[in-house]
Amino acid sequence: MGKKKKGPFKFFEEDVQNEMQEAIKEKFGEKKVNEYNRKFSSMNKDEKERVLDECNDIFTELAKYIHDDNYSDEVRELLIRWHEWIRNFYEPSMEMLRGLGNMYAKAPDFRENFEKIDPDLPDYLPRAIGAYVDELEDKWLEEQCNIMEH
Repeated sequence: MGKKKKGPFKFFEEDVQNEMQEAIKEKFGEKKVNEYNRKFSSMNKDEKERVLDECNDIFTELAKYIHDDNYSDEVRELLIRWHEWIRNFYEPSMEMLRGLGNMYAKAPDFRENFEKIDPDLPDYLPRAIGAYVDELEDKWLEEQCNIMEH
């Protein structure tokens, strides 16, 4: 494997794992914690490092768009990557995705990590993720309408 990338996220440390599990449990319930534990524990060290690098890459790239007024195709593509990245741990609902955006801004540990990338990133994430989830919800509603019409 190539040289390990540096970033603010340290998922492998036991105290970080415990904090993440508590945050997931509080926000989304025991079932998601169990799914997270099962998926995370099945990863080998190289897989965990790859997942961690992907996380750092996504949020570092998102920080480049903080001061853009529009929800751009580039931000959308990064949030699609983020959505796929979350699936390394559990299958998120739209409500969970939106909740993660809010948790990134409000939970002190998450906020601190995101501020290491850019001080404005924690406050940007709920807006960007919210726009992404709005788009997903609109597509879902369109699909439902199409099913009902046929």
